[in-house]
Amino acid sequence: MPLALMLMTVNMRRMIMLLTLMVSFVLTVGAAIDDIKFSRLDTRDGLSNSQILCVKRDSKGFVWIGTPYGLNRYDGYRIKTFYSYAKDTTTLRNNYVDEIYEAYDGKLWLKQGMNYTIFDPVTESCDRHPERWLQQHGVAGGIERLYIDKHHHFWVKTYDTGFWHYNPYTKEAKQFNFGYGRQEFNSDFGVSSFAEIGKSLLVSSHNGEVFCFNREKNWISWKDAYIREKGLFNNQECKLRTDADGNLWMITVVGCFVKSKGRWILSYKELAKRWGVELPDGLSIWDICSDSKKRVWIATDHTGLFLVDRQAHEVRQFLTQKNDGTSISENTLRFLYRDQQGRIWIGTYMNGVNMFKEGLSNFRHLDLGNITTITSDKSFFWLGTNDAGIIRMDRKTGEQVVFDRNNSGIATNTMVSSLVSRDGTVWFGTYEGGLIRFRGGAITNFRSSGKPGELANNNIWSICEDRQGNIWIGTLGNGIQRLTRAGRFDTPITSHNSILVSDYISTVNLTKKNWLMVSHSNFYSIVNPVSGKIINRNIIDNKEGIGITESSICTMEDSRGLAWQGSSSGATIWDTKTNAVYLIDMRSGLIGSTVNAMVEDNNHTVWLVTDHGVSNVIPQQKDGRWNFIIRTFNSNDGLQNGPFNQRAICKTADGLILVGGQEGLDVINPKLMREEKYKEYPVFSGLKLFEQDVKVGEKIDGRIILRKALNICRAVRLKYNDQFTIQLGSSNGEIHHRSRFLYRLDGVNNDWIRTEEANPNITYMSLPSGSYTLRVRMLNDDGTIGSEEATLTIIIQPPFWRSWWMIMMLLLVAAFGIWWWRKNYMRRQAKRQAAFALRLEMEKRQWMAEMKASMAAEQPATGDAVVEEPVRHLMMHTEYADLVAVIKKQCAEYVKGNKGVKISNVMLIDELFMEFDVVLIKRMLNILFTNSQKFAAKNCHISVGLIRKDNGNVQIQVADNGIGVADEYKPHMFDHTAGVDELELALVKDIIVAHGGTIEVKDNPGGGTIMVIDLPAKGMVEEAEIMDDDHADDEIK
Repeated sequence: MPLALMLMTVNMRRMIMLLTLMVSFVLTVGAAIDDIKFSRLDTRDGLSNSQILCVKRDSKGFVWIGTPYGLNRYDGYRIKTFYSYAKDTTTLRNNYVDEIYEAYDGKLWLKQGMNYTIFDPVTESCDRHPERWLQQHGVAGGIERLYIDKHHHFWVKTYDTGFWHYNPYTKEAKQFNFGYGRQEFNSDFGVSSFAEIGKSLLVSSHNGEVFCFNREKNWISWKDAYIREKGLFNNQECKLRTDADGNLWMITVVGCFVKSKGRWILSYKELAKRWGVELPDGLSIWDICSDSKKRVWIATDHTGLFLVDRQAHEVRQFLTQKNDGTSISENTLRFLYRDQQGRIWIGTYMNGVNMFKEGLSNFRHLDLGNITTITSDKSFFWLGTNDAGIIRMDRKTGEQVVFDRNNSGIATNTMVSSLVSRDGTVWFGTYEGGLIRFRGGAITNFRSSGKPGELANNNIWSICEDRQGNIWIGTLGNGIQRLTRAGRFDTPITSHNSILVSDYISTVNLTKKNWLMVSHSNFYSIVNPVSGKIINRNIIDNKEGIGITESSICTMEDSRGLAWQGSSSGATIWDTKTNAVYLIDMRSGLIGSTVNAMVEDNNHTVWLVTDHGVSNVIPQQKDGRWNFIIRTFNSNDGLQNGPFNQRAICKTADGLILVGGQEGLDVINPKLMREEKYKEYPVFSGLKLFEQDVKVGEKIDGRIILRKALNICRAVRLKYNDQFTIQLGSSNGEIHHRSRFLYRLDGVNNDWIRTEEANPNITYMSLPSGSYTLRVRMLNDDGTIGSEEATLTIIIQPPFWRSWWMIMMLLLVAAFGIWWWRKNYMRRQAKRQAAFALRLEMEKRQWMAEMKASMAAEQPATGDAVVEEPVRHLMMHTEYADLVAVIKKQCAEYVKGNKGVKISNVMLIDELFMEFDVVLIKRMLNILFTNSQKFAAKNCHISVGLIRKDNGNVQIQVADNGIGVADEYKPHMFDHTAGVDELELALVKDIIVAHGGTIEVKDNPGGGTIMVIDLPAKGMVEEAEIMDDDHADDEIK
């Protein structure tokens, strides 16, 4: 046989023997240690790798998990991973993180294989050269091995300068030189591991040596070379651990050695015997730790977890269980860690991390088959099954007795309902098997025969006892029936002989006023068990407009008088005092909306059972309205996977809640759930912008939003159109934490708003610009608001057109515009006033000239006669030229020399050659342009046009936008009057008359005047017409 095959055969035989030992060990040892539950965290939850190398909970409550591929931060709800990037020196040196320590300043020192890195949670950046920090604080040399103890003291083994102890509070660095003296450190001492016990630090080597340093005295207390001298292992990695009894454990691949009371024990088996327990042979131990009860947890390779209670002399093994999410996730466990709150973290080799805390054991699952109905007395749980009859289980010993068709003579094995009456009688209702009674050791099965005075129906869906001791039976088809204390079955109450609206009954319960609450296919009815009076209840038409399913699965009235109905659409709560209706469904936090069962516990909270979950509901009243605090549990908390069965719920006399489902029985202890909680407070875990994670120092659209971690900076500046999400976490750090948060944004939300349970986020979009304060508190399990409050300042920047600098700029522009407008307005006003004054002066002078002319006409002989200025005789120098071109040229020259004047040419003729005095015509145009400019109220606009009239004359029009001329002055404005022709209009007339033309003034419809000049076209050469030959002689003489 080949050697490899032989070795494989031997290994297989050993494995089979080991498994046999394990099975027998589990069956015979440790029954007294309660079953414990674990929470799991793996790559499905966001872990970067399934192999766990180390776990550390920091002072802020975050849990840091080191893996071969990245550093993970867990906030109780979500995971954030930090990786190494070769081109970014502010990231991890590499992705391998096998040890995590927290320093006094909150920074994390990471061991990454042979190197160390400082990670700053504030900036979420790394320093790849921690030796520089150590050198600045007096510790010289390259780091070979480093440890930070629970008091934040640094212990460093260097390559070349010895061993150092640095106290960050006193700033003192103590050096232990290399050497072999009592207070010296061996240079060949390769540090493998550290451990703490009391005031001392223990250091082990790869060869089994142990040095003990006294932290306070700052010296080496003792050295132990026993393991090295025995040669038990050489140059091997070992873990150094201590337990609650002060035992020192040295865990290696070749064995586990324990120093107890100064003496080395070379086998864990021997130590177990001293404890009075037995552990199986061949265990490969990877790690140990102690819990708050001084129990020792032992993590092994392939054989799961062992829990040893030394004081009780008990031990129990825990293995992974298929389809049980509360068992450990793998049997190969590499790492154990106890955090500040006493929780045990278990790192696996291939399946993530597990966590244990005491509260997880509030739920206990018993695999007893398909449990359909439950009742209880002081000694037993009575369980009805779907197909296996009735199970009576002893509450103390767990011993079970089964009653079925074969051994008890009952008609069926299918149980539907049950009750323990006040006299101790046990009742079971069945499907098609009638009513079963256990009394005094005798079993009686009542069956329906159709006769009066007997059971009316063999399908018993509910059983209830009234105050008088009568048993009321809810049937499937025959309404309700009373079994009197005398043992007589009364006539059933049905829809045929009463106002009961349905004969198909689902539950019968007793109200506070001792009426029967009977649920059926049309909500429920209440029945007076004494008088038989019936009141049908239906709240379909409720003022809240809540859609309600009429067909009831179960109903009850709680201690507050609230009526609860379970149906396929959730739990409907009706306050009969105020007539208000409330609905609890999936949107409220239930796992599924079909409520199969409900019961009120001794703490007056209500338990609702859905297909795959159980919810604890705490009603709270405020301002006449009811609020409901909901905590939901499922298989991750230790419950069965389900589905749970309808009406399979019971509250025991001592307050336990029993819930039945297709996978057995779940036992819930509400008392344990009200244990004192760890003090926790909310933390701001992260920020998302448009569903993208925002990293510290990351530039987004040219801006850095976070320069520090959100929980540190406590302020964030965003844009007005940003959609952002604040991620919340808890300082508790528990896996799949269930605490809920309340938040309020001052100025936006007046009331506290609850977050979701599984993923607490706060999202806002398009907040108006301004500064806001976000306040967050924890919601306690009892529905009260926690006192610890976390605040975050949120500054929303306005759009650029609403920013302060833009507003200032707009104000400056507006102010400049007003100033500019006023300046131009004042200039136009001054110009208008000057033109108006000039017009008045001209009108005055013209009036005076007319007065003088009138006086001269009345006194022609006197020497004081008014002398009229003679008509000027102009020297004409006519020439043959283009009148159109002359006018255009004069317009252009005038505009060029006079700013603010605009002249437009409206020439209907491209050219017009005729005889005229070019100089005088230009002089005439210049005078008209000048007057138009003088009398313009604002910017001067002149229009010059030229046309040929039908009579052959040329008409020139000069229009302006000035103040115009009053009608009474138009007849004399071109007259020759001495001293008043400052406008030279008489000269204009003389020039026109000299050319044989005329001038008149008209009003411009748009304001101003129009000077109309009519000139004969002298010397114009007409275009020759083409004539017929017959008329040529007649035209030429």
